[in-house]
Amino acid sequence: MAKLTRKKGSGKGWNLIDFIVLLLIFICLLGIIIRVWRVDWFAGSSNLREHEIYFSVTDIAYTSEDALVIGDTVTLCEGGAVLGTLKSIDSVLPSTLYVKDADGNVLSVNYPESIRIDVTGTVSSLGKTTDNGYLLGGTAYLAPGKAYRVQTEHMDFTLNILDIEEN
Repeated sequence: MAKLTRKKGSGKGWNLIDFIVLLLIFICLLGIIIRVWRVDWFAGSSNLREHEIYFSVTDIAYTSEDALVIGDTVTLCEGGAVLGTLKSIDSVLPSTLYVKDADGNVLSVNYPESIRIDVTGTVSSLGKTTDNGYLLGGTAYLAPGKAYRVQTEHMDFTLNILDIEEN
C-alpha cells in the first residue's frame, strides 16, 4: 500500500500572490470610496451657489419659441445633469444667414420672422466656480463659448453659453 505524504509548499496557506491580489482589491475599494466621497463633497449644498447662465439658441424654427417655457427644467443630454430652470427669454430676432456674392463679398441675409429665429435667454443654475471652470452641481464642467445639447420638457436644442454670473 502506498504511503501518502504531504509535500512542503502544497498550496495550502498564504503566499505572495495571494497577498498581492488582496492588496489590489483593497486599493480598488479605497479608490471607489474616495471617488464617492469627492463627488458628495463637491455636490454638498453648502458649496453650491446660484448662478445665471446667459445663452443663445440660433437658427431654430419660429414655432420653437412657444416650446421655450419659463420655469421648465433644462437638462444636459450628455450625462443627464440638470442645468437649471429657464428663467427668461431676453430676445427673439430673425436668424441671419451669411453668404458670399459673386464678387466674394460676405453679405448678411435675414430670414423672415415667420421662418427661422435666434433666441437669447437666461437659465438659473446651482453650481460652483472653480479653477477649471463652472462646476454644475458637482458633476459637469461648463464654459462660456461652448455649445451643449440640452432638453426641456417640450424640446431638445443646442444651447450656446454666452456668460455665467454668480447672483
